[in-house]
Amino acid sequence: MKFLFSAYCFKVQDGPSFIGVYKRCLRIGVELHKRGHEVVLMCPVDIQYQDALTEYAASRIRTVEFPEVNRDSEDWNEQIRWAGLQVMERENPDIFIVGEAPLTGTLLESTLCAAELKIPVIILDNAYGDLFAEDFYCAHGLMADGLILTGLSSLHDSSPSEFVCQVPPYIQIDSHFVTAAKQEALHFRNWKVITVMAYDHKAAQLGINLLRAMPGRDVRFCFVTGNPQECQKWLSVLPRELQTKVHLMQFPNDAQLFGLLKVSDLAIVKYGFMQTSECLALHTPVVAITHYEDRWLDFLPKSCQLFIHLTESTEIDAQTKLQIERFLNLDSNEMNDVHQGAIDGVAVSKAASFLEKFEHRKRRDMTKHINNIGFTEERILKALYQLHPGQAIELQELRCNRIRSLPECQIYALICFYRIRGFAMRTRLWGRQYNSELSTKLDLDAAEELPRTRWPLHYSTRDLFILERHVGEFTIPKCPGS
Repeated sequence: MKFLFSAYCFKVQDGPSFIGVYKRCLRIGVELHKRGHEVVLMCPVDIQYQDALTEYAASRIRTVEFPEVNRDSEDWNEQIRWAGLQVMERENPDIFIVGEAPLTGTLLESTLCAAELKIPVIILDNAYGDLFAEDFYCAHGLMADGLILTGLSSLHDSSPSEFVCQVPPYIQIDSHFVTAAKQEALHFRNWKVITVMAYDHKAAQLGINLLRAMPGRDVRFCFVTGNPQECQKWLSVLPRELQTKVHLMQFPNDAQLFGLLKVSDLAIVKYGFMQTSECLALHTPVVAITHYEDRWLDFLPKSCQLFIHLTESTEIDAQTKLQIERFLNLDSNEMNDVHQGAIDGVAVSKAASFLEKFEHRKRRDMTKHINNIGFTEERILKALYQLHPGQAIELQELRCNRIRSLPECQIYALICFYRIRGFAMRTRLWGRQYNSELSTKLDLDAAEELPRTRWPLHYSTRDLFILERHVGEFTIPKCPGS
């Protein structure tokens, strides 16, 4: 079989790096390659990131670029669409896998292209609990043939649908490294071990300040970094007696890193779902430092939130110090309810097996479910009649993906499959659902003032919706933080 993954990898200037989606796709892709499949990756990489996994994957996973087009041209949207469709037709994968819910950019456009060509679409994302899983299905599952959701066992749906695969965090552990790390910790008279993910500047500063705040504690700090020289410079300002408590580690491979986290009593990390859930799966509590507003923590059950302390500051305030002391004194079984079950290598194996089974699955019909969220066949047909006046249209299938949640409305990307005089047709629409008649009317008035970028086809202020022609992602508000 041939699998095509779509991912991203970038760094915000003076901010954090975003590599988790990229590595999630690589881990599954490498496993599929080991099973004899062809794997292709579409991923704009905006940073020079390299580790053992990327080096291993480089000679086994072929990369393909999503085409660039002239964004100043009037028909830019159609150019990018047709260029994307050509790439997808040329690669002709059996399965298309997008590394995260497709909201914008290459992830969104490549997903729409795959769905248009009726290539089975699988979305990889995170599991935050039953209520979130239901919302995720309504928001994004109506574009996909399958979902692979990653999370702790306490976040898994108790009765998932057959098209949903639930996996634990993508963890593989170097058992020899774990043994060596335990022996190293015992050498320090059973001192507590705090691992600081110091490749993130704010996490490193928080770790340094914590070291200053607990000079008398029997604690050893392990600073994991991709730049040991820079990290050593930060640590050099500390008194000598504190520096002796620090072990500086050049960024290890993933299996060694997970081994280190497994024997740690606390991890200081960048606030992100993947790394936080990986630590909790290993029964290691977390102090997470934020770079931006993202409230995914609110979706987690109390049993998980008890072992995560969130802070915006690199300073050690009273609350942070109190939580750290609590974490360092946890009993070994206190985190059992957070995650249970095997984790070593389970996620990649389970995800790969789920993908292999999709080759002969019947394509899911989403039309009924899309009707239920408000985009009824009658409304879709009235929009299509505006594009094909006087024609008899036979609507055959719909796909739908929510791409924006705004205070006044939600915006969806829709793909419509239909026939006119026996000829198969397909087109894209934007669908907007509003929270009030006033919001609907105000947006309609705004659309009339932007005839080149807004093209309403069918709408109702009473029923709080607008269906309009898809004329490019540039016509809708950007994703928060993009």
